[in-house]
This record gives sequence, C-alpha cells and structure tokens, in this order.
Amino acid sequence: YPIIYTSADSVFQIACHIDAVPLEKLYKWCEIAREILNLDAINKKLTINDVIEIVADYYKVEPSEIKGDSRAKEVVNPRYVAIYLSRELTSASLPNIGSAFGNRKHATISYAYEKTKQLIDTNHNLKLEVQNLQQKIKSEYFCNC
Repeated sequence: YPIIYTSADSVFQIACHIDAVPLEKLYKWCEIAREILNLDAINKKLTINDVIEIVADYYKVEPSEIKGDSRAKEVVNPRYVAIYLSRELTSASLPNIGSAFGNRKHATISYAYEKTKQLIDTNHNLKLEVQNLQQKIKSEYFCNC
C-alpha cells in the first residue's frame, strides 16, 4: 500500500512498491489524497491585519482605532491584545508588527507584548478574552486535522 505524507506546503511525497500497486491506481489515490488533504484551502494564512480585524470586532472598536494613536483604555487594551496575538499566532517580526500597528517602534511592540503577557497571568477576565480570541482565530485559520 502507498504511504502518503504531506509537508507544510502541501506537497505530497508518495512511497510505494511499484510492482505491488499499478501506476494508474497510484495516480488515482494521489488525486483523492490531494482533494482530501488540500491544506492550502483549509489553512488560510493568518496576517496581522486579520488579527486586528478579529480583535476589533470582538471589542467593538474600529481597526483604524487599534492602529491609531488613541490612549483611551477602550482602545489601548484591544490594541495590546491584538499585538500579543499577532506575536503569538503569526511569524511576523516585531518591526513588521509595529509597521502594521501604525508604524510603532520595535520597543513599543515588545513592551505591549510583555505587558499583555503579564496581565494574562494576573487578570482572569483578560485571560478568558485572549483564549476566546485564540480559539476563534485558530478555528478560522488553522486546520485541526
């Protein structure tokens, strides 16, 4: 029987004993496997802007406010959560995250991330909010296969 592997970029590597399985059957199995394991269709690439949109919607603020300069608590808390989640769930660097959040500096993004991380440990409500957001994002963008 063939063994089908999938890598992160959904490229299939097939190993089989050619004399045990007719080539036509192997091709058919590959087609079926590609349809079933089409991870590109399942795993959408999560961007920082996706995180900002989801967090903004959750906290009932505008994405432009999260990216903006407001220091109002109603905006700063969602901004910090969005920065934290961007760092945790994307492969973006701190400078890239800073760019997406209104050209904020690396140190500002680092501070927001660390501050949120500390608050999650001490604030049960914030911890639940972040967990809810993580679950929402993961269910929309990552395959649980």
